[in-house]
Amino acid sequence: WSEPPDLDGLIGASEIILGYGVEMELANDFIPAEPVITHVTWWGAYFETESPCEPGITTPGFNLRIWTDVGCKPETLVADLSITDFTEELIHCRGWTPIYRYGADVVVEVLPGNRYWFCAQLKGHYFPPRWGRLESLPILGCESQWRSEYFGVPDWIGACSDIFEACDFSQEFTGDHPEACCFTD
Repeated sequence: WSEPPDLDGLIGASEIILGYGVEMELANDFIPAEPVITHVTWWGAYFETESPCEPGITTPGFNLRIWTDVGCKPETLVADLSITDFTEELIHCRGWTPIYRYGADVVVEVLPGNRYWFCAQLKGHYFPPRWGRLESLPILGCESQWRSEYFGVPDWIGACSDIFEACDFSQEFTGDHPEACCFTD
């Protein structure tokens, strides 16, 4: 599953800001082809920075979450991973906004062909800067979903028209199909 970034696209907040109690989640759907997800790639950017675009912002890690789907919305949480071992590569600079590609090895069992939802949320950090996921084009599947109890939105709502005016956010998944077992009998 591949939804590459639009490097000039919008940034949708998906972060925890310490000291203010702000927590926001942004989820995008995907349909895996393999029964085990082994690697996740996502793109994101820091914004509202205090210095020109340059590497060096300390990234505390990510909460990676995967849900099942019900009616084009996240339903049951199947993976909640606290990731501090990840790759981070500066790939573009837009004014004062550094854009990164992130990646992490994971092991998440899924049912191939079923719809799931993925969220990459920056772990607790201090403001400024802010962080969010980078928009993707073209739109695949369902409209991305967003929620934040802090902003009075405890249930998932569409990110397309309700929040960001962007419908999909960048992500890629690599999977594995375990080999069959052979028994001597």
